[in-house]
Amino acid sequence: MIQHAVFDLDETLCDFADARRRGLEHAFALLEPEQRAEAIDRRNSLEPRL
Repeated sequence: MIQHAVFDLDETLCDFADARRRGLEHAFALLEPEQRAEAIDRRNSLEPRL
């Protein structure tokens, strides 16, 4: 039975935006810097629909 729940609204406890940014940079690390930036921008533009 669940006794406790923790909610993190608006990144007050964890910095999800920075973790996401670092994760994407790592995921696209083999690309050239310009291609990496383009891939990250493209992914970020698609995120709201995911």
